[in-house]
Amino acid sequence: MDIFLLKSLNKKAVLLKNFKKLLSKLRNTFVRRLLADGPITLSQIQTESQLFQLSVRQLREILTTNRVDYRGLIEKSELFEKVVRLWNEIRSAKGADNLPDEELCKICMNAPVNCVILECGHMVSCVECGRQLAECPICRQFVVRVVRTFKA
Repeated sequence: MDIFLLKSLNKKAVLLKNFKKLLSKLRNTFVRRLLADGPITLSQIQTESQLFQLSVRQLREILTTNRVDYRGLIEKSELFEKVVRLWNEIRSAKGADNLPDEELCKICMNAPVNCVILECGHMVSCVECGRQLAECPICRQFVVRVVRTFKA
């Protein structure tokens, strides 16, 4: 009777071990597929759970390529939160064709206004155009920094 119980427990342990291996492979499949294609972009991400599978290095890469300042963020959860916010903003920005002219970047007219130019504080461009400015197009004040803004 004890031998039968041991064999049954042994089979369950083997099944559990195989299940864990399979689950690990499935988790890493998405990340491996992305790595094979080169640098990860937010357009490749379909769900928030796929974002959670990314490593800290990959989250930082995404923030860097999208010109988001992540200094001071140490924990993966903080980076993840920032990337999710950025991902949601980019998904909602795809409907920029429906935006009124006041909310469109005054330089490219393709993206929503999503940054503030510092020292003057004007909001007239998207981050991509704002990073290329040497002076504010409104007041001609020298651009010290361009900061991405997030709408609540």
